Amino acid sequence: MIPKPKKRKKSQRTALAGRAMKLWGQIVHAREAKCECEGWNDLECGGPLQAAHGLSRRKTRDYQHVDPGNGFLLCRDHHCQMGTASPAWLLFLKHQWGESAFWYRMRAADHGELPTVAGYRDRIARFEAELKEMG
Repeated sequence: MIPKPKKRKKSQRTALAGRAMKLWGQIVHAREAKCECEGWNDLECGGPLQAAHGLSRRKTRDYQHVDPGNGFLLCRDHHCQMGTASPAWLLFLKHQWGESAFWYRMRAADHGELPTVAGYRDRIARFEAELKEMG
């Protein structure tokens, strides 16, 4: 019998990143009640609401992936159809953030500081306080 390979233990940074992402999603859900793309294009809303990243997790090198300002509440259909690299999605982001903030975020995504354990701990503490304040 071949032994099963041992699971690699998650690093502390990875575990904290997962916790921060979960809290990020709760904040995005708490601040909106409907799909933020409703009426934006011809697609009708459908499916459960999901927290979506303005700039994808793969695109951002810094903490933007856990920045609530980079989060939008979308229905499943808009989340699937818009896609983070589609021209429609980029137009939506420019509209939501404004032209200058859009380009600032795009540049910062490639040049921001790499996330650290201390940085994730700080964000987790802030998110927990914000959620407590929201009720």
